[in-house]
Amino acid sequence: MVLQKVVEENHVEVTDTLMDDNNAVIKTSLCVEVRYQATDGTVGSWDDGDFLGDESLQEEGKDSQETDGLLPSSRPSSRTPGE
Repeated sequence: MVLQKVVEENHVEVTDTLMDDNNAVIKTSLCVEVRYQATDGTVGSWDDGDFLGDESLQEEGKDSQETDGLLPSSRPSSRTPGE
């Protein structure tokens, strides 16, 4: 149903509240936006601001290395920054 709306309207935004192990609401919500463009261009159009540049992707990789140690199953990484 959600994907049908994406195809019909070009995009959909879904927001949900997170819950802990006891099913109690956490004061955090998650919002995901999905956009669709048909290969023949019949639905919607992309703006230049819809895409991240290479700099943003490099920053994203840096951030994931900084938070890797917070995961319970993670081990220290032997990778050097920039790999």
